[in-house]
Amino acid sequence: MSSLTVNPTSNYLREDTATSNYNGNSAIWAFDYAGYRCYGLLKCDMTSLPAGATVSAATLGLYWYGNYDGSPVGRTFNVCKVRRSDWSESQSTWNLFKTSNNWGTAGALNTSTDIDTSTAVGSVVPASFGWMTWSTLSLVNDAITNTGKILNLKLYDSVENSTDAGCKFYSIHNGSLIPYLTLTYTASGWSGTVEGTVNPAAYIGSLVANISKINGT
Repeated sequence: MSSLTVNPTSNYLREDTATSNYNGNSAIWAFDYAGYRCYGLLKCDMTSLPAGATVSAATLGLYWYGNYDGSPVGRTFNVCKVRRSDWSESQSTWNLFKTSNNWGTAGALNTSTDIDTSTAVGSVVPASFGWMTWSTLSLVNDAITNTGKILNLKLYDSVENSTDAGCKFYSIHNGSLIPYLTLTYTASGWSGTVEGTVNPAAYIGSLVANISKINGT
């Protein structure tokens, strides 16, 4: 088994500042109250994963350091697949997924064109500030198969419009306690065949014997 850790880049979408981009911000906000909703977007580049590797575990970690208004303790925050794999960290806003291109529904809320909520996995906000983690194995394997090892995620409160309580997480721009995605994987082994043999071990034994005869040993 081997492991690989990458650090996601990010942005967040903010309803009350619908034309603003927050890619360079040290925080990722997630908040559910209508008129002021915020959703995080994460892009994880896994292209350094060896070709043919089999991933057996995947964990996304975000450090929760602050509240947006009330306390979110005990609430579940989800991550799910972003369908628009060409969304831009530096250009996306509440209205746009990249310059001159609108989300299907503002805030990346369209489940047919923007996101796939059937892929959602959750993490419950703990009693005190610290790391929150999500098991993202199925999302990672989907990205390996379908989007060139680039994992695109949306972060959001699992219950919309229910309370004025949200989370602030550190982004990669914070410098420490930054987001991570850790993969546990097995590298691809030799998958070739030895022609004309049904028992490779016997073939190798015979080959060794023949080499010994050639060498006079």
